[in-house]
Amino acid sequence: MHRKQRQTQIAGTNPRRRGDSPVTRPQSGPTRRARESGGGMREGDQLVRLPRPRMISEPEVTINERTECCDFLVIESDGLWDVVSNEGTCQVVGRCLDAHKKMRSSEGMRRTNAAALLAQLALARGSKDKITVIVVELNKSSA
Repeated sequence: MHRKQRQTQIAGTNPRRRGDSPVTRPQSGPTRRARESGGGMREGDQLVRLPRPRMISEPEVTINERTECCDFLVIESDGLWDVVSNEGTCQVVGRCLDAHKKMRSSEGMRRTNAAALLAQLALARGSKDKITVIVVELNKSSA
């Protein structure tokens, strides 16, 4: 049995078409229930529920004393941490914020562009994890 026939047999077919292939939606049965309940996979006739992603029970926390020279704070996920060092992150954000200050960009634009640049860098370095970056400017007087 071809893949399309098997999909139609399991999922049912919606008569509307997009392009050359029919739009398939699960009509009933275990496949529909699996999709409605947050996912699962089939092993033969059995529906096996997949575990939901969980957070680690003990977060990594570091407390540092803030000094006057602290210009920004970067909150980032493993997608960036795994491929860009702390020093590299600081260099990118520092240069980006300085360049935008010289161009008199708005504060929001400076932070947004710095975060976007870090995310692009993580992608360029082949990050396989989800990438989240938040840049917070700490010294408002330097704006």
